[in-house]
Amino acid sequence: MNSELKLWLFLFILVVTAIFIHGGVMAQSISFTHDGVAAPRDFNYEPIKYKGLKITPALSLKTTYNDNIFSREADEEADYILSVQPALNIEKEFGTSNLSLNMLGNFDRYKQFNNEDRNDYLLTLGYKNQPNHKWEYAFNAGYQKQSRSRSDPTGLGASSEPLYYEVSTGAGSITRNLNRLSITLLGQYDRIDNEDGVSANNANLPIVYSVNDRNQYTGEVKFLYDLSPSGDMGSLPEKAIYLRTGYAVHDYDEKANTTLSRDRSRVSALAGFISNFAGLSLSTDIGVGYLGQTFKDDAIDSTHDLDLYARIQYLPSKKHILNFRLDRDVTQNNVFIEGITETYLSLESVYEIKHNLLLNSGLGYGIYDFDSKRKDVDISGSIGLKYLMTPRLNAGVSLGYLTRESNNPTQEFDRSVVMLTLNSKL
Repeated sequence: MNSELKLWLFLFILVVTAIFIHGGVMAQSISFTHDGVAAPRDFNYEPIKYKGLKITPALSLKTTYNDNIFSREADEEADYILSVQPALNIEKEFGTSNLSLNMLGNFDRYKQFNNEDRNDYLLTLGYKNQPNHKWEYAFNAGYQKQSRSRSDPTGLGASSEPLYYEVSTGAGSITRNLNRLSITLLGQYDRIDNEDGVSANNANLPIVYSVNDRNQYTGEVKFLYDLSPSGDMGSLPEKAIYLRTGYAVHDYDEKANTTLSRDRSRVSALAGFISNFAGLSLSTDIGVGYLGQTFKDDAIDSTHDLDLYARIQYLPSKKHILNFRLDRDVTQNNVFIEGITETYLSLESVYEIKHNLLLNSGLGYGIYDFDSKRKDVDISGSIGLKYLMTPRLNAGVSLGYLTRESNNPTQEFDRSVVMLTLNSKL
């Protein structure tokens, strides 16, 4: 079955299922639990409380069948993957302050292709303080070790084994509330280190990512003006306008084999409007602005584009939630030094078929515009069921599909994934 036929078959199943369940049995209303997961209210999870600490230990087990683990157009290889994802969140509130610690691991084990086994880690530490309604302070630090996706459109081809990158982050922000107006200043530092490897097809052919090792310095200013009748900045505004401006410097380590400087700066400005219509069960956050990057080396073309941002949530009924999001960013290709504009749209749906049975579905559309005129388009879809057994335990099954179309035929591929999950919180 070719990729186009599989895509249309998947979309047909998705639409027919959505129409079928829309007139289903009556159910209680669903809401977003405190950790951002949609579920009926009586399935809300409460963390363990011990000596003033809120502790949430969690464990997810996943079994996945992937029919194209290397994301290739030809010579596709399939495999079964067992994923173990332990997590721990600890929060402590004292006075007007909140301290949080988050740890997350992801360990993938492949049945046939053991060289694809992956070990990913994430650690974050956060601190927030609001001494009064006029001032807010926040600081956080983090470390991440992440394996590269085989489907990364900026990749260098198939390495003999998964390659990793590491990100160390430190950030802080200060917010000043002036009646209806709030002003936030944010600063962030990132250190990014990349692992090198060799080609899967030729052990003498190096795959070099370390030329992208760099320090990133980011500053942002955000103005938000509350248009709500109450003008209460202590709660989410019903209506507000905002302006976000940012400037970032990417300072690359100059390697001996680097012929061109990869140093670049990034400028952004986004103006938006927030609205919450309680009577329509609709909330929106939509922005438009400018997004660009300029390379230090004049031999590399700068990237200038329209910035777009959207978050829209709509409840067609008490048992159905729709979420739409739109994001745009500019980045750099790893193969040839050039700019890339990335645009991503997604539509996600959560429908309560029965009180403890949810239907999750989603569509995604990603566009990668390279300055060299190469263009990749990712089209994805997913559908699945989640069975809620208790507030601490749920299970699910899902089907996903992704196809990439490109004016560079070597970048095209399609992939189908079937996943079984068991999620627990102790």
